[in-house]
Amino acid sequence: MKKFNFKLEPLLEYRQRLEDILRKDLVEAGRLLDIEQAKLQDLRDAHSKAIEEVERLKGEDNSTEDLMLYYNYLVGLKTYIEEQSQMVAKSKQVYEEQRQKLVESAKERRTVELVKERAQSQHESEEKKEDQKITDDIGSSRFIRGVINGEG
Repeated sequence: MKKFNFKLEPLLEYRQRLEDILRKDLVEAGRLLDIEQAKLQDLRDAHSKAIEEVERLKGEDNSTEDLMLYYNYLVGLKTYIEEQSQMVAKSKQVYEEQRQKLVESAKERRTVELVKERAQSQHESEEKKEDQKITDDIGSSRFIRGVINGEG
């Protein structure tokens, strides 16, 4: 019985390695996206706290200068929030591109796997036919020997 040898095995191994690399890249892109989203959330939290502080200061009798400092701080935070929102959007885009690459790579690998499965199935079918042919030949030989020896 011949061992099954898939001629495209190197291609299948290459596509598997490529898929593994893309999977790692996707995990890294997801990690960076999480970091950017956390930064954005921190800025939003700081903005909310600053607004609460301004409201508290308004209730007290504070100088206009103190309130102006907080308003300037709020304006700066708003700018940082907008910039960070753009960073999050870029990170989401990178993540989605990496995800799409991984999906395509998985499809390509699966295509080669299907070719391998079909080839292996065909090989097994041919092996069964060959085994059946040998079995039939042995049976025929025994029958003929039996007839010649007067057993039949």
